Amino acid sequence: MTTGLRYVLSQAAMEDAPVAHRTAVFLFLLTVCLLVLYAGGAGRAHASALEDAQALQKEANQLLRQASQGETDAKVYAQAVFKLQKAEQLLEQAGGGAAVEQMQSEIAAAIFWARRFANINVIHELEKGDTGGGTTPSTKPDSGKPADQPKEPAPEPAKPAEPAKPPETPAPPPPPPPPPPPEPAKPADTKPVDEKSAEAAYKSAEAFEGAHKDDDHLVAMRWFQVAEGFPGSEWSLRALAKAREAQARVKAKLDAEKMATMSPDEKLIAEGDVLLNQKKYLEALRKYQDSQNLKNTTLAARRIGDTYLQVGFNLRDDFTPKYLELMRRFNEARSRGQAAVANGYAQQARNLNATLGKDVLHNYNQAMKSYEKGLSIAVGSDLICELQIGILNYWMKRPGPAKSTITRALEKYQPKNDEERTVMESARTLLPRIR
Repeated sequence: MTTGLRYVLSQAAMEDAPVAHRTAVFLFLLTVCLLVLYAGGAGRAHASALEDAQALQKEANQLLRQASQGETDAKVYAQAVFKLQKAEQLLEQAGGGAAVEQMQSEIAAAIFWARRFANINVIHELEKGDTGGGTTPSTKPDSGKPADQPKEPAPEPAKPAEPAKPPETPAPPPPPPPPPPPEPAKPADTKPVDEKSAEAAYKSAEAFEGAHKDDDHLVAMRWFQVAEGFPGSEWSLRALAKAREAQARVKAKLDAEKMATMSPDEKLIAEGDVLLNQKKYLEALRKYQDSQNLKNTTLAARRIGDTYLQVGFNLRDDFTPKYLELMRRFNEARSRGQAAVANGYAQQARNLNATLGKDVLHNYNQAMKSYEKGLSIAVGSDLICELQIGILNYWMKRPGPAKSTITRALEKYQPKNDEERTVMESARTLLPRIR
């Protein structure tokens, strides 16, 4: 830079050049030098903004992880939202690029998660503005008085409104093959979902998960964001299932760290969780059953129910496309007047329902028994068991018990951790679909 300035001065000092020429040369070269100085300063500013945003994001995610295993702490959630919002603002100063875009996606998922469970106390903390706990202390002067508190206790969260009951419609005549176990038809009054947008969001979340294999907590938040974007849809249910899988991996890692202090029955459950996350269902089931034999706990009953339910879902996902394809061929043959061919497809559908469909229902029934046992051990008070009973009634085509159980549980419980929050959202998503 010193050499450049010398050159500017030498050009401007040429005695044999006209004054106008020397002035123009001086101004041009001086402008170039100033632009170089500005570019260097801007680059350093952008890098600093990105580093500061990364630090705030890390602090906020740590707060959310600590809060994930317990009830919503208003101040902790407010601090997390505050830090994430500051990080968002800093990223706007950091310019574009792949690193910035990735962080923006991560921060958006985390802000969504924190705000989704922001109760009235969290909102109060945000409105106070004193959310600088941790490494960002408050700048308010200390008056010697206790910190401001709401004059009245925060009101209880509003109970979910009873969904409008769809009009009664006559049941359609059954098709020649037996009906499959997959989900019932969507209610007519459900807002249609843009399938292409939902599928694109789902695939985007799959790519996000692949890029964040070392951060299951963040992955769970991203899946939850997708689920909320397409409520009541099949894509929403799939995303919620993915969120629960990611949360289970988080819990398995936490349990592994606490293994040394666990009782024998708890260790067996923790070992079963690892196997369940690896999709080794039979091995996981044995661990949970061994734990239950040592000590009859609600947690062991829940895990047994979760295993049977997941196996049932896997069988259902295998059964449904095969059954629908047979039904498509059956209808085509019947429309062409090919009775013998149509009857052949109908028989194949019956055979499939008698084998694979029967296995689906067997696993659903076993899961139902386990959740009912867990609820009994908990003396009728367990959010996950009760909601899973309602959800299973839905999948087993029992709309009356499904609706009443889910509605009652949503009014009865407040979630105490992220696992309970996600199960509650799954039930809340299903409720409008029940007719």
